[in-house]
Amino acid sequence: MSYKIMLKIKKLDPDTVTFYLPKEKPFRDKLVTLLKKGFERGMICDFAVNKPRRSTGEGSQNHHLNGHIVQIMRELGMTTKQEYDQVKTEIKRIAHFAFGYPALDEKCHFFKSEADCNTEECAWLIEAAHLLAADLHIVLIETFQEECTSHE
Repeated sequence: MSYKIMLKIKKLDPDTVTFYLPKEKPFRDKLVTLLKKGFERGMICDFAVNKPRRSTGEGSQNHHLNGHIVQIMRELGMTTKQEYDQVKTEIKRIAHFAFGYPALDEKCHFFKSEADCNTEECAWLIEAAHLLAADLHIVLIETFQEECTSHE
């Protein structure tokens, strides 16, 4: 899997170019390595960096996302697996248009499985669930909030 990144370039004078390095460590390290090798004017560097896969289980991104899907379903009176899949697909559609979550077809009927997501893509899905809930006037309860209120 490869990712394209944009570098912010500031031209101070005709002979000097400043790169603002990406914050993500794998990208930063790879770019520094390429720059240290030196490259000619106008050379385009293309490289791939593996991003970490999302976590699963209690307290994970996957658990967080699925919890939000179930909360949205409950608020809408939905109970079936088919309705669960419909909510999940709508979240993926929102994530696609808002953040660039990968669609598998041009009409955006099918999307990348969350099982194949990296941490960034899963974060997009979680944020898209927040957006969907807000559009539907649903207040999502985060796991941390549930734990705090259940002990009072």
